Amino acid sequence: MGYEISENAQKFLTLYKEAKDKRNLKAQYELANYYAGSKDETLRKKAYSLYKKAADKGYTEALFGLGVCYEFGIGIKQDFLKAMLQYRRVDISVTNDIMTNPDPIGEAENRRLQEIMADGEAYAEFEAFLDEDIRETDVLETDIALAETGDRKAMHRMGCRYLDGKGVDKDEEKALELLKLSAEQGCDEAIMKLVDYYRLKHDLKKATRWYRQYAIERIKWRNRRLGW
Repeated sequence: MGYEISENAQKFLTLYKEAKDKRNLKAQYELANYYAGSKDETLRKKAYSLYKKAADKGYTEALFGLGVCYEFGIGIKQDFLKAMLQYRRVDISVTNDIMTNPDPIGEAENRRLQEIMADGEAYAEFEAFLDEDIRETDVLETDIALAETGDRKAMHRMGCRYLDGKGVDKDEEKALELLKLSAEQGCDEAIMKLVDYYRLKHDLKKATRWYRQYAIERIKWRNRRLGW
């Protein structure tokens, strides 16, 4: 009498074999994801161990997994500071991924910039555009108008203005509202502003939550750049 193995079980067995026999970092990471979702503490500790093995070899997603383990106490004692350290390591690892792998978007941008630099007239127009852009983004009225349209960069700048009372009355509630709206759209600067804000308020749980979001956005950015 034969037994039918479910598709999920087959996938698990494949991952387990690749992680164990081939030392495949991606397989180790994905196997760790399976274990991390378990309610069995022994399996959750295995998740932490697998994340750490892959992370020690520079696998970016595994560094993120370690951060999640520390943030939520999966297989290891909960520690927000250690979680933020891992999310910081994700940022560094993303930079390393970009530097050590073909970057089709970056290469295309560099070629386009070289073409502009080679064309004197086009370069003059490009330079004028940059100057105008810098002047415009420094104007309060422009920031207000752009923020009202949902522009994430403008909302970040207005959030900072309200937080510091720069050009407007200081209003922390309004500042946080704008920064969170900007952060939810993936603005790195807004996310890190929230991290810094909550760290200064000694609210490590919220600071870690936003640092995790920053790590997610960095991985997404890397994937777009490298076509992963």
